[in-house]
Order: sequence, then C-alpha cells, then structure tokens
Amino acid sequence: MNIFIIPSWYPSESNPIYGIFTQEQARLIAREKPEFQVGVSLWGQGVDDLMLPALSPASLVKLFGTHSEKVNMLQPNLAEYFSPAFTWTRRFRKGNIEGIIEANLNNLEKHIQKFGKPDIICAHASYPASIVAKRISKKFSIPYTVTIYMSPFPFDEFLSRNGSINKIVEEPLKQADLLLCSCSALEKRLFEFGFSNTAVVPLPVDADFFVPGQTVDAKKVQMLALGRVVEQKGFDLLLKAVSKIETPFELRIGGDGDMRAKYEVLSKQLKLTDKVVWLGLLDKNQTLQEMQNCDFFVLSSRHETFGLVQVEAMLCGKPVVATKCGGPEDIVTNETGYLCENLDVEDLREKIELMIKKHKSFSSEKIRKHAKAKFGQSAWLTQIEALFRGLV
Repeated sequence: MNIFIIPSWYPSESNPIYGIFTQEQARLIAREKPEFQVGVSLWGQGVDDLMLPALSPASLVKLFGTHSEKVNMLQPNLAEYFSPAFTWTRRFRKGNIEGIIEANLNNLEKHIQKFGKPDIICAHASYPASIVAKRISKKFSIPYTVTIYMSPFPFDEFLSRNGSINKIVEEPLKQADLLLCSCSALEKRLFEFGFSNTAVVPLPVDADFFVPGQTVDAKKVQMLALGRVVEQKGFDLLLKAVSKIETPFELRIGGDGDMRAKYEVLSKQLKLTDKVVWLGLLDKNQTLQEMQNCDFFVLSSRHETFGLVQVEAMLCGKPVVATKCGGPEDIVTNETGYLCENLDVEDLREKIELMIKKHKSFSSEKIRKHAKAKFGQSAWLTQIEALFRGLV
C-alpha cells in the first residue's frame, strides 16, 4: 500500500513536539509494514521562519529568508518531502492556502517519482490539511481520509453566525472518503453537524516505551498531571479541587503554557505552595519517569478528543482520575480509575480523595493489559490498515 500523509502540524527544530503524534504514526506504519511506501508532505508546519502570526513589517522580514526543497529518507520506505510555503492569517488571501496546495503538489510529484502514485491520502486535522487533500484527491482521483483533532469541534473561527460550519472546512470534510475520530464523543459531535462518513479510531500509544517501573514508596501520595498549561487542560479546576483535601499529598504538574504564571499565583492564593511542584516541559524520558513514580494520574481537562497522557500513565500501570470531557469516557473503566463530572470541582475533589484512599487496590497488571489491548500501537495499526484497504 502506498500512503501520502498531509499533516497540518509537524515537528521542526524550533517546535520539536508540534504535531509529533503524526510523525510517530508515519514512522510506526513504515517500521511495522516494510512492504508499504509512506510519504509525508511538509511545507513549513512548525517552522518559525515560515509561520507569520500577522502580516506586520517585522514578520514580513521573514519573507526574504531562504528555504530549499529537500527530501529526507528516514528509511527505505519512508520519505519526508519539503517544499517551502509561508502561512499567515486566513483573513489575508486565505492564509496562502493556494501556495500551500502548490507546495503539496510539488511534494506529491516527488513521491510519485520515488514510490509511484499513492493508493490513499491521509490528511491530519481539518485545517489546512483537509483542504489540500480534497484538491489533490480531485486532481488525481485518489481517496482521502481526514483525522479530526479539533477540541472542541469545531473551533469558533470555523463557525458561522448561524451556528453552521464554515464551508472552508465543511466541504473537504463532507467529501472525504472517511473521517477518523479519536473518540465516540467526537463522532457524535460530527453527527450533529451532518457528517456520517466516520469511524472511531483511538490514537496509538507506545506500549513498548511506556512500561511499569519499580515502585517507590513516598511519604506522601504522589499525583501527576501533564499537559499544556492552558485553559483547556483545567489545571485551575484541579488546584481548586486539591486545595480542599486534608490528606498529605504532592501534586506534580508537567508542562508549560501561557496560563502557567496565573496558575502559579492561584496555587499560592490557595496555600498550595508546599504541595504543588511545577515541573515545566518534560521530554519523553522524563515523562516516563514521572509516570512510573506517581501513585495515580489526574486529567482535569475541560475538553479532549482523546487525552494521550492518561493512556500513557495506564500503560505504566497507574490508575486515572479524569473528567468526562470527551475522550476519557472511552478510556477509563471501573478497573482503571474514576470519572467525574466535567467542570465540577467538588466531584473532582471527591474522586481524587477516593483515589488517594483506594489507589493501591487497583491492579497495575490489569490496567496495563486493558490499555495495551485497546490503545497499543499494534491494535491501532490493525484497525487503520483494515479501514485503508476497505477504501482502496
């Protein structure tokens, strides 16, 4: 099978974790399916010099920078194609979407020269990848899928005044051969907007990397929360919830973002200075270590289409407390943790207090077995291959 991947986000030197899940999926397919040919189309996703937040005199200086086309062979059956194109606000010339499409067409030509015509195009995220995929699909008669990551769906910027979805993303989603949703809540949301070409495909998680470690008994219960420190992740709700807990504990929060300073002030106001540790950005090895050392994981998000970190913790054998914010409802069971009502600080507090008392009663082996069977890479690969073959 010949696969051409169009990511809306992708890692770069300046943004090494930007859309890393797409990169990892491409590498997984190529590694586990050596008979497949996989190409990834890049035009500057995550490259600061090619991303212009606004068309100002300062940002326009970037237009004079030089970026060369290149092909990066990661392995014999996996290539990254790069043709530079600038990205800017959609309010001016539609964000240079025509330039982005032209760059992807150039990449496709390179892919055809290397591996032949693709059997399927895989667009990751609604904008701009689905728009690019639609254009290429129409020109070359290649089926295309779109993996939906929007949380919440759709973003406000893609909603019209009457509540309908802006046609800039509605049309490429409706014309896609298949929309891949990471959870059933997202699929239900798509149904509400009239999309029926859907399938639920949870994101793959590396069960060979995220494994249980040696248990270390700490004097205090150790709870862990990870994610971008932004409003979506609900760290303010978490801080308010744990501020009412009297049992000795330590809450370790990994990640960074534009709300961190505000939340650190909130932590002090709630008299949590001695109970909360701000870890900052963590690499993959540091994340593993934190997950292996905690007693349980907390996901307090306001909305999620999946919530990768909770599955990573489960693969390390850790129980989870999570809000009913979309993705967790498909993930957390009675054997793996507790779900609480979304945006409900009191319920979150109650479930955390219950987990503090009961975390040792959960079976680490059962938690990991469940997570690996449902969300491991091999499970994802089996499902995605069957769906792709059904389309071609």
